[in-house]
Amino acid sequence: TWNHSRTIIPQDFTEEQLEIFRQLLPKIIEPELNARIADVLWERKYGDKPHQFAEIAIEAYLSSAETLLQSQKDQIFSLERINRSVTLSRRIKYKNFRSMLQRIETFVEQDGLEEIVSIRITELLLKSGFVPNSKLLDRSKKRYTQYLEEKNYELADQYCGLIITWFSATKEEDLKKNAQIDQANILIFRAE
Repeated sequence: TWNHSRTIIPQDFTEEQLEIFRQLLPKIIEPELNARIADVLWERKYGDKPHQFAEIAIEAYLSSAETLLQSQKDQIFSLERINRSVTLSRRIKYKNFRSMLQRIETFVEQDGLEEIVSIRITELLLKSGFVPNSKLLDRSKKRYTQYLEEKNYELADQYCGLIITWFSATKEEDLKKNAQIDQANILIFRAE
């Protein structure tokens, strides 16, 4: 905490501390620390080219997320890093935005990914204007059907919501309406 009242924020760092961060940044190999320091330098608009710090933060946040996803534990925390990389990318109009989204798409294709993490990453891609490989839609439909048959209505609802988001992103209104009806039916099943 900072002054026993809150966590530290970028504005709390002095110019001298920011300069030390700038000097240390190229030497840091830990993606999480690299991302956080670069993000502070970006937020403070430090130096002649603060965009370079945002770009470093974007790539480092993705590397940190990848590490979390591969660890098979604490995967849910990868979402914060992925979201921050997308937010930064939009703010600076990142020149590698599309390739960044393609990299994020590979995260969803990994084995051993927690269901909710897979759903949230795919939703983020769709809401970012990126339509992932249609195999992910097919997998989502299969999982929806599987969880509906198993009466796991929570996960069936999550996958149905993802399917709705997909059809919304691809502007397939009839398919979207059918999925919305399916989602309404899930509410009825849950109530019974």
